[in-house]
Amino acid sequence: IGVTGVQTCALPILTVNSGYLGYKNRYSLGNGTLILANGTGAGQDGTINNPATGDTVADRMVSNNISVLGDFLFGVGSSSYFSGTLNLNGAVRNLTLANSTYLYGVITNGGLVVDRLGTDLTSSKTLFLNGNNQFAGGTTIVGVADRTNNPTLQLGHDNALGSGSLVYTGAGTNILRGATLS
Repeated sequence: IGVTGVQTCALPILTVNSGYLGYKNRYSLGNGTLILANGTGAGQDGTINNPATGDTVADRMVSNNISVLGDFLFGVGSSSYFSGTLNLNGAVRNLTLANSTYLYGVITNGGLVVDRLGTDLTSSKTLFLNGNNQFAGGTTIVGVADRTNNPTLQLGHDNALGSGSLVYTGAGTNILRGATLS
């Protein structure tokens, strides 16, 4: 599914029941909540076509709140930037990174198991947690032996991991970075 152009309507809910929602404009999803069913995903799909502000991050940032109802994927084509609340709906959810993903909003109500898409093993996949997160279910990073690029985790806030623990599981090299946002 690809969404292009500027959406001016205030969609209360945009639900992805199957497949992956790709967008090329930060306004494409309206301003309603994006609901991702189990096994679905979303992310920037190609070059952004909204008017440029000169701020690369702001030009790519989607502000919709996101509610996930199962395991999901971020980063359909290019790196994805989300600033809305990410509600895990009371469960530990598997997040697969197809590309690097930047989460600036608050993550609530569950936990994360982070892995990378296994079909592109040459490029890096980083999850940037930059919000004052409030989830308590922990963050688990899955590593695989013989894989040169396990998921990287970058923390940009004192509460990036919420109140849960950080666990690395599997094998291989894992990278954890701390960053100061200014």
